[in-house]
Amino acid sequence: MSQSPVDPNVYVSQTIEVLETVTNHLPESARETDLKTALPNATEAPGQLRSCAPARESDTSASQTAMVYYIDTLATAITTATDQARLINDLTDELLQEPDWTVISTSPKISDHHHTLRSPTGLEVDIYTSVGDKARDRPDLFLVSATSPCFVPEPPYKAGDEL
Repeated sequence: MSQSPVDPNVYVSQTIEVLETVTNHLPESARETDLKTALPNATEAPGQLRSCAPARESDTSASQTAMVYYIDTLATAITTATDQARLINDLTDELLQEPDWTVISTSPKISDHHHTLRSPTGLEVDIYTSVGDKARDRPDLFLVSATSPCFVPEPPYKAGDEL
């Protein structure tokens, strides 16, 4: 089965929209750094097209090896006073306000909180926190990562391209 080529900018714009939605709802009281300087804009997104791995080692057909996915991540320091579980739950609830979004996994751990959501277009969004290392002067982090499903990119796009 052959896939029609897709303009990767479709996923770039969806990713930017998700990052903006999440960061616009990140409370000021939780922010250790200014997110506005970290957000990509429509003409300068730091994401990248990466090769999709073949389903099986022996499956290296031309269509399989030409497939890529788009990924982009935003990370920022958050205050140590932030209730990380509540932050992730609130931001997850915000994304679930959009039609047909679903939670595909949650994994609250002692030190990390992590939710993975899927959009109707197949974009997977990970929202999570990571506890810093105070001895090494590493702050607690808030992260959002968006990953598209695998697709065949329209020419001239290829794996390795930054968009």
